Amino acid sequence: MTFNWEKLLKELNDAMLAMEDEDGRIDPSRRASGWLGNPPATEEQVTALENRIGRRLPDSYRTFLRVTNGWSNLSPFIYELWPAERICWLVDFDPLFAKSGSISAMDCQPDYESVPRFPDGTHLIDCLALSAYDDGIVLLNPRIQTADGEWEAWFMANWVPGEEAYASFWELMEKTLKSNLDLRNPPALGDLAPPPTAPPTVTGSTDTADEGVKDPVHELRKSMSYMVAPTIGSLIYEKDDLARLREVLKILYMTEVKERHMAKLRELASEYPDTALAIAIEEFLENYPKIKYTLDDQP
Repeated sequence: MTFNWEKLLKELNDAMLAMEDEDGRIDPSRRASGWLGNPPATEEQVTALENRIGRRLPDSYRTFLRVTNGWSNLSPFIYELWPAERICWLVDFDPLFAKSGSISAMDCQPDYESVPRFPDGTHLIDCLALSAYDDGIVLLNPRIQTADGEWEAWFMANWVPGEEAYASFWELMEKTLKSNLDLRNPPALGDLAPPPTAPPTVTGSTDTADEGVKDPVHELRKSMSYMVAPTIGSLIYEKDDLARLREVLKILYMTEVKERHMAKLRELASEYPDTALAIAIEEFLENYPKIKYTLDDQP
């Protein structure tokens, strides 16, 4: 498979530089240069990394390093992807985290075929760390590989249940770009397909209705599920815009927000009292039980 890193990284770069940076996390020299990447890793640097970890890297990540040896400000939650010289097994970087077995793997629903997940967290101890733990961490899991040798890529954060799993590092980066674009320009509610007044007749699973017609609610939930956690985090960027906050919270709800995310919303409201953010969250929490059926009662 060919990975067009130049195109994808250019889009990632432009999306991040276009975001508001109230905390000043983007280094002024990088902003001035207009580029968040690094010089390419040499073949010798990549080989040295592979020798150090005792494994050949999957092609998508290997080719990424050959284009840029790490990356600054991947998203509002990952401040840096490490260069080859810093990559290491998670157990060497943070043995307590790696051995904790704290992930709830059964909460994860990858949208590709994979071996069954394990709820005891045993995969975590075998993961390769690609970043420090900022507001999240990026890992590669060699225990689960595709037919062409790609390692499963994970994004983990304390506000994400389990791990967000992707078939490859390339796929994780594609979804990161989509998430960054959505954080910068959340879709208007009018752009989202409304729930059907009468659900289509479904045979077998909820993925496909009779005569090949997709259930629009299920498809919306499936295609936008990756937005749930980033949307919660993005609320602080809109904390003074009540109309936008109401819209974003409705989008959040339509992505099948779970009860476990309610605590995070309450924390945000308490952190920013007497703001539009607190008002919008209070309205949302008050109305959430009344509208819960909209998605949960679909077949």
